[in-house]
Amino acid sequence: MTDRTIHDWQRIGAWAGGTVTAVALSPNFATNRIALAATAAGLFRSIDGGITWQPSNTGLADRSIVAVAFAPQNRPGTHSVYAASEGGRLYTSADGGEEWDECAAWAGLGQATVLALSPNFAADQTLFVGTAEGIFRSQDGGQSWESSIFGLHDLDVLCIACAPDYATSEVLWAGTANGGFYRSRNGARSWRDSGLGLPDDAVTALVVSPTYAIDQILYAGTEGSGLYRSTDGGATWAPLFTELAAEGVLCLAATGTRLLLGTSAGLYHSGDGGHSWLAATGVDGVATSLAVSKDEVVLAGAEEGVYRSEDSGQRWQRVTQGLVAHAPPIVQRSPGGTLFALDRFGAVGMSVDGGAHWQSVTAVHELAPVTALATSEEEGQTVLYLAMLDGRLSAVSVGARIDEWGWIHTPAPVDHHFHQITVLPGAHPHRLLLVAANGQLYRWDGRIAPEPMAATPPWQGEALLQLAPAPDFAADPRLVAVSAQQNSQGNYRVQVWESFDAGVQWGYLAGLETAVPAVALCWPVDPVEQSLFLATQNRVIRFFRPGGNAGLASTQHFLADGVNITTIAASPAYAADRRLWVATNRGVYHSSDSGANWTAVGTALTDLPVVVIFSPDGSARLLAVELGGTFWSMAAGQPAYS
Repeated sequence: MTDRTIHDWQRIGAWAGGTVTAVALSPNFATNRIALAATAAGLFRSIDGGITWQPSNTGLADRSIVAVAFAPQNRPGTHSVYAASEGGRLYTSADGGEEWDECAAWAGLGQATVLALSPNFAADQTLFVGTAEGIFRSQDGGQSWESSIFGLHDLDVLCIACAPDYATSEVLWAGTANGGFYRSRNGARSWRDSGLGLPDDAVTALVVSPTYAIDQILYAGTEGSGLYRSTDGGATWAPLFTELAAEGVLCLAATGTRLLLGTSAGLYHSGDGGHSWLAATGVDGVATSLAVSKDEVVLAGAEEGVYRSEDSGQRWQRVTQGLVAHAPPIVQRSPGGTLFALDRFGAVGMSVDGGAHWQSVTAVHELAPVTALATSEEEGQTVLYLAMLDGRLSAVSVGARIDEWGWIHTPAPVDHHFHQITVLPGAHPHRLLLVAANGQLYRWDGRIAPEPMAATPPWQGEALLQLAPAPDFAADPRLVAVSAQQNSQGNYRVQVWESFDAGVQWGYLAGLETAVPAVALCWPVDPVEQSLFLATQNRVIRFFRPGGNAGLASTQHFLADGVNITTIAASPAYAADRRLWVATNRGVYHSSDSGANWTAVGTALTDLPVVVIFSPDGSARLLAVELGGTFWSMAAGQPAYS
């Protein structure tokens, strides 16, 4: 190991798992064992049948993937697969998902909800993409597109399925969000309503019987009315599995011997065409997607990662080795060094050893999805605060055994949930500030119900991006808030607000314009010049009072084009050393002159998306968090600048 390697970033550990939005298996899975899992932190690829996973994001500018599908057939020398991103991009790979290229012709057509490829793809190169604006068809592998909405009365398409004999029949079906079910007999050139017997409910999933040529059976899942079956190719429908009629169907799949059903109540399997059902064993939580192979191996994408079955979906095992998909996450470090992480789907994890090992707080305590968290140290004890989607606020003293924690649950105001919790350092009577979804501020002591601040904040109607207390809040009860609102040009007007009385009254401090509604904030200890840093895209802005004068000055400096800053952190000794670090989509950068000049830190994280950076703690080490939840550490005193 070279000296440079020793002083580069070292991987500590990872918060494994995370919500998987879609899974797909290679048509040659029995021999090549290739599988793909789509997540908000990127695509993951397996070459051992879904047992272990590796990131597979080369070429993906947008890593939040919502749909993925292999071509059922391929031309010689190709292994085609398509992936759609949350940001409305469409990607294709010719090598089974190792490398990706963007389908330029798709630009501007919207976010895909479903991808469906012709069973005869090797010959006809036809694929269909469902969106909230209808169905688009390509007959050249994605190089050009045409709208295919004639006859669709509801354009919000949620699912598409092609008939096995599509090459000759050109039959396919589509389910929509407003209770529509449609059939096309001419390759999507036109559609007809074909939902007789289906409820007025969103059709969320479709699957075609493996023996469709003989039995003409289709299955359709609905958002809140259960499962339905058609025995005449989708012309008429009847309810099935009425015991779960009130449950939402999330996914459907059919192996050669079993029908699989993922619902809001769990995962079920049937060996008799849906007449009787059994709950699958080994799956925790909700399955959101299913993929089956010809050899009866089934993968399920779920809230906790990927599950694998070798018996057509009866028994399952969680398989998350290498799958690190807790996007972004948001991470907080308690004064005692405990790490808490929150992902976008509301899962919370905890590590007491600097990120090497993780426990799931939400799974152990069966909590509702969490919308915000904060941590503090009180009387030598780490305290965790959570706001949840169901309106509850919760606080707990973090004990040695996670399963023995004693929570204090507080109901939130009616019709409110909170998306930010800010701890006010020092002995403040209301030591927490809560930000509601509408931007209103509340005071909370961690025990009784929160109280709304009397004054209407000046950012009413805008998105509140940041709220931070002064570094010495106990002596200097200032707060800074950052809000944003889109303007007529499509950019965002960002306004910075300042309060001198713990949030009771606010005044305008500064403003700027940016192309994205994302601003990082850092307020270092700087008694004389009172520096405040904002960062957006590749721009770092410093507000300060030169020499301690009353007048506010500002400077701005830029990192390289294409670099996007996610967080900014200052040295604990910033007033003396002027050191800053930023986490970006291309690794970590360092400045030793208040942001005037920047240098990449190390090589191990080059071109990797880093979402959080912590300045050196008592161990004099930096801590970086990669998109998805992989944790890296590096000695701050001897950075290997590239």
